[in-house]
Amino acid sequence: MHVKTTERKFSIKGLINLLVRGGIAGILIVYILQNVDWQSVVHVLGEIKWKWLILAILSFVMTLGLKMIRWGVLITLIESTQKAIPFQTLMTPFLVGQAVNILLPFRGGEVARFSWLGWKDKSLIVPGALSILLEKWLDFLILSLLSFAFAPLISDWMAFPPILSWGVFAILLAILGIGIWGIRHFKMKTFPFVPEKFRQVLGNDIAQVEFPPFTKKRLARGLLPIGLSLIIWGNMILTNLLLMHAMSYPLNITMAIVVLVFIYVALIPALIPGNLGPFHGAVVLGMSLFEIPVSQSLSFAIVLHGIVTVFPLLFSGLAILFEQWGKI
Repeated sequence: MHVKTTERKFSIKGLINLLVRGGIAGILIVYILQNVDWQSVVHVLGEIKWKWLILAILSFVMTLGLKMIRWGVLITLIESTQKAIPFQTLMTPFLVGQAVNILLPFRGGEVARFSWLGWKDKSLIVPGALSILLEKWLDFLILSLLSFAFAPLISDWMAFPPILSWGVFAILLAILGIGIWGIRHFKMKTFPFVPEKFRQVLGNDIAQVEFPPFTKKRLARGLLPIGLSLIIWGNMILTNLLLMHAMSYPLNITMAIVVLVFIYVALIPALIPGNLGPFHGAVVLGMSLFEIPVSQSLSFAIVLHGIVTVFPLLFSGLAILFEQWGKI
């Protein structure tokens, strides 16, 4: 009886959480769409330059590939091994994680990613999980740098005093450094944040993993994922620029960066499946700072959202299909 009551409370809590998230997303959608000239939206979408759109898609696909490579590099850094993780080992877990983050209104994709990796190779589950943590810190650090660097170029009310900016950067770097240094003291006795269903599949092998201490050589190798992170963010900015050209918008690198930053910030809460609403609202708000009409910015948001959701879902399905086909 007690168990049933607990499960009921948990389900009600989850339902309320989903309704609140959906309500916020719904408000954003209504706010965005209330003054939209849909004829203009259709006109803009009909005038897309397909060659440049294809280049924007290829740029996004390249970003996915670079993220997989960075994940593999971070895993080898944590494992302290010179042997690279095979690309095919990382591909399906990474793409499945992307798909889960798109389809579900919470960040379950990261758990799915390292858990799927653990099903393929039990020795990689812990390095895979910790590498995702480092990956998020790198992205958050670059996001913060871009936010502070470009805020004064957008609006006076978004500008921060230099001393505050440097203070925040120092805090972020200190937290990142402490986190990385703390890994050297990490000894895997239990792995409590792995769900019990995954633990039953993976067995007790995950409790035997321990990490060697960091060395100067390993720290030097840490420059590679930092460099890859900068290339990844540069490529995402390029995707925005290519799409702007495809839709005959003025090429503005500042606007491309601001839109990217706004999208990343808006997606942090993961309000609703597919991020429908927050994604489009972020693009419209970001482009409004550059006096782009709502119909044009919404057209840009629709196309960009289609690219970043449809292709990961398609690729994840194909990856699962090919992986299962290879086992037949």
